Amino acid sequence: MILLDTNALLWLQGRHKRSRPWSHWAGRLYISPASLLEIQFLLEAQRVRLRPGMRVAELVDDPHWLLDEPPVAAWFTVALDLTWTRDPFDRLLAFTVSIEDGS
Repeated sequence: MILLDTNALLWLQGRHKRSRPWSHWAGRLYISPASLLEIQFLLEAQRVRLRPGMRVAELVDDPHWLLDEPPVAAWFTVALDLTWTRDPFDRLLAFTVSIEDGS
């Protein structure tokens, strides 16, 4: 199993020349939910761009990799849409509170 860091994930999705060595590893690469959240932060800060029209959540469906699913994966997925803060702990806490009160 190869867990891609955020930069490698961005290179692969953008078809950057640095990603060529990983192109033959399709299906054996994994991405972390934490990387998805980090990319959302970088998009909001206008420090990176995805392919036109692409949303962060769509990265999960790419056939080049699989989502690593630690027990907290749902926390990170929901936190992508909590754009009122860039603090990762606030996003995770807000998700936890919404689960506890049934929202």
